[in-house]
Amino acid sequence: MKEASYQVRSLVGRRFGRLLVRHYAGPGKDRHAEWCCACDCGVLCLVPGRRLVARLQLSCGCLRADPEVRAKAREKVPARHRRAIACAGAAAVRVRREPYALGVGEAGEQLGLTPDMVMALCRDGTLGYRLSRRGKVSEVRVSAGDVARLLSTQARAKRHCRLVEERAATGNL
Repeated sequence: MKEASYQVRSLVGRRFGRLLVRHYAGPGKDRHAEWCCACDCGVLCLVPGRRLVARLQLSCGCLRADPEVRAKAREKVPARHRRAIACAGAAAVRVRREPYALGVGEAGEQLGLTPDMVMALCRDGTLGYRLSRRGKVSEVRVSAGDVARLLSTQARAKRHCRLVEERAATGNL
């Protein structure tokens, strides 16, 4: 099969934002021209020619981290939208559940164990726990993260056992 030949317009020596085109790097995965560019911060990077010409890429990525550029971008967003964005970001970071959020009964239901077995796992150190006092009643609270980790370990073990059984049945052990 004959490859199509086409003329590539040279971009060597041209500047696009912070990028200075050094040399042609050849066709990329999509068979379009890629160029080796030197950024003002000192990084060399490969950039598709289409992104350079369309001014879609103006740096190696350092432009996004520049505080002045970020401040100018923030100024373009109206104040009420900035507040909504900040609140959404803070809500995403906030931890919604306390680490010791599950009671012994809830943890037992999720793990398929009795409360006595859950308490034995707590005493062994497999599950993190703490005593919480609500009035005169003290209650054991179990770590939700440890329960989730134990559940994933159980699921992984079940998959492994199923694979071993399948291999034994077919004689491929």
